[in-house]
Amino acid sequence: MEFNGDNLIVINFHAMPPGLSLEDRDYWNFFTIIREEQVRELIGFIDNQNIPVIALGDLNATDQNVAYKIMTALWWMHGEQHAQRESL
Repeated sequence: MEFNGDNLIVINFHAMPPGLSLEDRDYWNFFTIIREEQVRELIGFIDNQNIPVIALGDLNATDQNVAYKIMTALWWMHGEQHAQRESL
């Protein structure tokens, strides 16, 4: 995408939702592992870009989930002061 004469990448990301059955821990853990892998892949893609990236969408995680912590930890490492999370 081009904005004000500069190229940038816009990513619409929707991670795996939480498992639907709280009683089945294996089912819940499967979805959690997939979501964390998706977030790591997204961060890997972003890290390899040499132009600005806007990543938006639904992480399907709260600040209590590992996937959210992965995202914010890596943004902090890259000098960002915060990662914004908004619920609409």
